[in-house]
Amino acid sequence: MRSGLLALVLATAAGCPAPGDDGGYSYYPPGGGPQGGCKSDDDCASGLACARDGSCLDSSQIHHISTAWTVHGQPASDATCASQPNLEIQFSDGFSDGFGIGYAPVPCNEGRFTVDKMPTYYTTVGLGAANSASLMTLELDRDGNVSFDLN
Repeated sequence: MRSGLLALVLATAAGCPAPGDDGGYSYYPPGGGPQGGCKSDDDCASGLACARDGSCLDSSQIHHISTAWTVHGQPASDATCASQPNLEIQFSDGFSDGFGIGYAPVPCNEGRFTVDKMPTYYTTVGLGAANSASLMTLELDRDGNVSFDLN
């Protein structure tokens, strides 16, 4: 139990895990994600970086995404997240074809989830209770940030 909690805390502090390294989160491709793609920068051609979806891209095609949330206008905490302790987060291209990747469970009480190397074609973030039928979806701002107020 302690080692699982420690892995979760370390993964949260460092951002999301790389493809194939769950770091305490379950990685899943709702409609895309790595399918034989890179797992580290060493798997890419010279000058390219391995993005978190397994794509080898130029640094100009990769950005940092920071997702933050409150619950009913209050900071995320054990108390405010009691009704939904685990969340699901999905990153997508904003189209209805389902292209994207996601992580679950994401602890609600953390109040933030970051991804350090996400392709710029991921423009929307969906967030909500884990295993829910629908997620609240918002577009990233030009700096790669998005904030939700969960109800």
